[in-house]
Formats: sequence, structure tokens, C-alpha cells
Amino acid sequence: MEDLQAYTPEEIILANLTELTGRQAAFREQQRAHLRELATEISAGMQDGAAYLSMLADHGAELDRAVPPDEADRARALLAIELCRLLPRDGSIWRDWFFPGAGDISTAAPNRVAHQRSGSTDSAFTRFSAPLRNPRAAYTHTFRAVCDEVLGGSCEYGILPLESSGEGRLHAFSSLIDAYGLKIAATCTVPVGDGRVTQYGLLRRSLAILRPNEAVPRLLEIRCDMGSVSPEGIFCGARLCGLSPLRAEWSRGMLDAVFSPGGDVPAFLLFLSLTHPHFEIVGLFRHLD
Repeated sequence: MEDLQAYTPEEIILANLTELTGRQAAFREQQRAHLRELATEISAGMQDGAAYLSMLADHGAELDRAVPPDEADRARALLAIELCRLLPRDGSIWRDWFFPGAGDISTAAPNRVAHQRSGSTDSAFTRFSAPLRNPRAAYTHTFRAVCDEVLGGSCEYGILPLESSGEGRLHAFSSLIDAYGLKIAATCTVPVGDGRVTQYGLLRRSLAILRPNEAVPRLLEIRCDMGSVSPEGIFCGARLCGLSPLRAEWSRGMLDAVFSPGGDVPAFLLFLSLTHPHFEIVGLFRHLD
């Protein structure tokens, strides 16, 4: 028998911690293997997007009962990553699930862009024109009229300011965008004098990814009613999927967060479907220089 008296208490404690770490690594590898098997079992039915996402919410709740609370978000993120590896159609089907298309935009509206004319919005229009095909400007007298044109289908896009270097997020415009339910298709930053800049958004009535086949970095903005639950679980899932929050506002239970470009966006959206199935995508968009 090993003589424990030959070791100091500190050495014994460190040895025990090393053994526990090894056991934990083995446990996590076993957990990952089981999640991989679970992903294979529940991957059937992916062609029916709405029904499949609804089923994922049920599986997310089941993981709450099967995994300790401090491990649940990690388990859901790992399950989402495994599910992504099984996506059909070369992994592009998730776009059909989360970005349903153009909606009922009139035939005259494609690439028609409403904005209230000024030097800075004209500059924003020029920058937003780059990824569009034959864009046409439609001038309005008010910012609310911009939203009316987009929501009514007379214009596919509208331009509104989102943030300024002096004031930060422009909440009056955020409230206007929320009231109309508009989505962000792109952003750009325009100098407005005295070293100040304003960030503008190219807004759309429904979600769309501009030039989806281009391998360019895109930011993701989501909104989620968290109730009394801390958003740390969402940030944990984001980190495991390779994303990090660039901006996050949590007020009265509502989380509004923008995540960095890169990472595994489909996996993160599947994670959210497992965790908070009623989340809202505000946009998956490029920032145009």
C-alpha cells in the first residue's frame, strides 16, 4: 500500500484534483457521444422545417430533465452543433427555416429603397447600393413614411439611422423599427462631420440574406423574451458555437443582442430553437465599409 505520509496534504489534494479532472474529461466525452447519437435519432424530418423546429423545442425541454441545470445549456449547444453536421442540402436548408423569403413585395418594389433625403442618407444609399442589383431611390418626407413604404410593399428596402458615435443606440428609431417589425439586411457607417459618425440600417419587411452564397462575415442580431432567466445561458451557447456578443441590452426580461461575425450561425440558431424557441431574428447582415 502506498504510504500517504510520504506526501504533503497539498500534494494529495492536487493528485485528487488531477484524477477528478480526468474523470470529468471522460464524462464529457461520453456525454458528447450520447448527444451525437441523439442528434442522429432526431435528424429525421428535417425537410419539414416548422414541424422540425417545434420538435426541437420539446427535445430541449427533455434535456432539462436529463442533465443538471449547470450543464443543460452546454448540452443543448453541443446537440445543436451535432445536428448541423447532419443538415441536408449541403447544410443550406437552415436558410429556408429561418429566412422564409421575400413575402408579398410588389413586382415594382424589388431593390427600390426608401429614405428621407439628406447628405448622410444619400451616402448610406450609395454604400447600400453595392450588394443590390439596379437599386432605385424613393424619397420620403419623414422617417415614419420610410417604414410605411417598406411595410406596404411599395419599396423593398428602407434606410434609417441606428446608432451615432455621440448618442449610442438611437432608441427612438429602434422603437420605430420594432413597431413596424422591420428586419436588418445590412448596416454601414457614414461620417457626419466633426469626427462623428452615424450607423445606418438597410431595412426590409421580412428576413433575407443579401448575396447568401458570398462567404463574407455577417453579424447576427436576435431578440428574445427571457422573463426572469439570465441571458448568460444564451451567451454560453453562443461561445460554444464560436460567436460572442458585441452588444447586449437586457431590460424588463427582453434581450436584444448583436453577435460577432463568424462562428457557426446555423448551430447557434438551432441552439436557440432548443432553448428559447420563441426567439426572433432581427437580421443576419453584413456591415458595409
